[in-house]
Amino acid sequence: MSDLTTRISMSLPPGLLEAFDRVSHQSGYADRSKALQAAMRAFISDFEAGVKKGNVVGSIVMVYDHETKGTDEAITETSHHHRQSILSSLHAHIDDAHCLCALLVRGKVPDIASLEGELKREKGIMQVKSSYLETESI
Repeated sequence: MSDLTTRISMSLPPGLLEAFDRVSHQSGYADRSKALQAAMRAFISDFEAGVKKGNVVGSIVMVYDHETKGTDEAITETSHHHRQSILSSLHAHIDDAHCLCALLVRGKVPDIASLEGELKREKGIMQVKSSYLETESI
């Protein structure tokens, strides 16, 4: 191991690790470290692509566990706090425990990034995926 490598440890739910190992192997990664490095690079790239200046339109899509106490209320409260940025929302039941929430958004990048960040920090939210397009007007 070179001096330029840092070892880390992390805690993960068993199902998440099993799925990651399965997908990374199917993607051709020989070891977990290489797959994690690629996933981290993609995470950084996605974040940096979202840190644009100006105005955007787009979507924030979330999957969450509605059995986690307070998650539905937290999403609603956050949405109300950022109502100037939300054009529309959609709620769908995936199964007995999970829901999909999609928000169509528009506005200044810092406002949209703030909304997305608040949602990502809420307990019970399992995944957040966003897609933004730059626009000249709001």
